[in-house]
Amino acid sequence: MDQEQNIASPKMMSASRRDDCVISVEQDNNNQRVIITGLNEAAEKLLGYSAEELNGKLIQVILTEEIRQEFTEEIDYTMGGNDVARLLRRYNRFKVKKKDGEIAPVTLSVFYILSDARHMGFELLMRDAIVQTAMHQLYQDIYQRRKRGEMKEDELGLPNREVYLRTIDLVRSFLSKKGVRAVMGVMLLEDFMFIQKNRGKNGAEAVVAHVAEEFRKRCRDEDMVAYLGDGRLGAILFDCTIDDAASALGRIHRGITAQPYAVDSQKSMPIQVSIAYKEVTSEFVSEVLLNQCADQALEFAGEGGNIVKRVR
Repeated sequence: MDQEQNIASPKMMSASRRDDCVISVEQDNNNQRVIITGLNEAAEKLLGYSAEELNGKLIQVILTEEIRQEFTEEIDYTMGGNDVARLLRRYNRFKVKKKDGEIAPVTLSVFYILSDARHMGFELLMRDAIVQTAMHQLYQDIYQRRKRGEMKEDELGLPNREVYLRTIDLVRSFLSKKGVRAVMGVMLLEDFMFIQKNRGKNGAEAVVAHVAEEFRKRCRDEDMVAYLGDGRLGAILFDCTIDDAASALGRIHRGITAQPYAVDSQKSMPIQVSIAYKEVTSEFVSEVLLNQCADQALEFAGEGGNIVKRVR
């Protein structure tokens, strides 16, 4: 299995993919200032600054004039006051100022990473708002189609094979128009037939639901998992490069397989899953992409199984 890559340098807690821009800042209540203490490579690329250029600088350097003024006036340097997180979370549409003066719209999430009376640490997670807007349009399209009954869920409450294929079709149409990237994969639940034979249809579906839930715990909210039947689940990682998929799916795979599945209060069973993944491109139709991943997942299972591997 591919080893999980270190996607942020320095390591950022809130970054999950290479394109996640993360800036760490420290609120110094003694000296009444907020300074930048680190940024990852994606943030360097977004802002046009190196980490060395920004480390130790005031956060106001990367704020637009309007946000800078509000921030300076309203920041409160007392415990329980209007700190960095409370202040910046007000903005539904956030913008940062690049080194060349260009203004970049981003989506912003703020996380606490440490706190005491004198120093408070935060991570600012930023993503390109243009891409996020395109993704929102895609989700709305999927939602409306499902609402009209064009795309249905199966008995487990998961999108079915048809929905999965139509979603890939929509992603492929967005590739050329909006620059949206995505990786698809098939997760093959090994020993599914054995589980179904011994635990029955309901028991087998319970294991499938467990795998889907473990996937959801470790992916972004916008990512998708669908049930394709016969112990196979389809996954889509949105706004994800093929390189980042190795670490993202590796992390998901470890979460699924690390602990035995509790069949009941007396029994548990190991979960083995092989994952075959591929970048979604306009080169192949959705059915072909799905079949390539499904065939490879089956082949990986035959080679020993319980692995994550890219489809070439």
